[in-house]
Amino acid sequence: MSSESDGLYSTLERLTRKWCFYLLASLVIMVPPYSSIPYEMPDGWNEVIMDVLGQGLSGYAAFQPFIHVAVILLIVSVVVFGNRVGRLFALFLCAHYVLINLAQSVRLEGKYGLEILSGNLIWFLAIAVLWAWEAAVRKTDFAFRRQPLWKYWVVPLAILAFWAPSQPWNFRPIYLLTSDAGLAFCLMTPVYLAVLSFTYPYFNLPLVRIMSFIGVIIALCNFAFALSAGGSYALYHVVTHVPLFAISLYCFALALKVDGRKVTHLQDERNVTSKPDGA
Repeated sequence: MSSESDGLYSTLERLTRKWCFYLLASLVIMVPPYSSIPYEMPDGWNEVIMDVLGQGLSGYAAFQPFIHVAVILLIVSVVVFGNRVGRLFALFLCAHYVLINLAQSVRLEGKYGLEILSGNLIWFLAIAVLWAWEAAVRKTDFAFRRQPLWKYWVVPLAILAFWAPSQPWNFRPIYLLTSDAGLAFCLMTPVYLAVLSFTYPYFNLPLVRIMSFIGVIIALCNFAFALSAGGSYALYHVVTHVPLFAISLYCFALALKVDGRKVTHLQDERNVTSKPDGA
């Protein structure tokens, strides 16, 4: 890794240890949504948000099996082959979060014309950029090793998120390939963070901190929405977002407890021995 990249990593590592960084990051949720047709405040703000989120992901149903299979193959590959597919894993996640952003942050023909959830767009794009950066700097060591049994608590929650059927409580096996999870931030993020949790402490600290922090904030927003909406769907909505909250909070705590200076030195040493030439 070049000295410039090393310097950027160190700067971001120090920055993402400061509480003020997360205070500023959380304010992104206050950025008003954009629409090509002006809306009146404050009702219009909520209407644009509900209009974009209300479009759902049913329009992408034909693509979901391909996305699900690709994610499964990617995770199996990185677990089996480790750092040999580390860059592929990072590039895939970069592209995946771009697609998630387009699917969940933008509506082309809504009530107010072109509608964009600005806060989501900023957050999801930041995660995509961080994964592109990870593909370049390779700070995550995917040489998985035996883990204490208790660390596997994330696996059933990740499966729940990946499975989450659009029809409440209808956990048919086919939904492991056809659910809306493939393009849902709230459902894919706990899956990827669960994988990263097994690379602790040798992962990209700024990336994991930012990604998991955004996961916690969005999970809390979803809990608040479900509780305010009420009805029979509310409980199911809460249950399917528990993986996002629990795994994101867990990974955020893991990433914050790491001494970035010590682990960076160890990462650089391991990079020399664990990554194949030219990787």
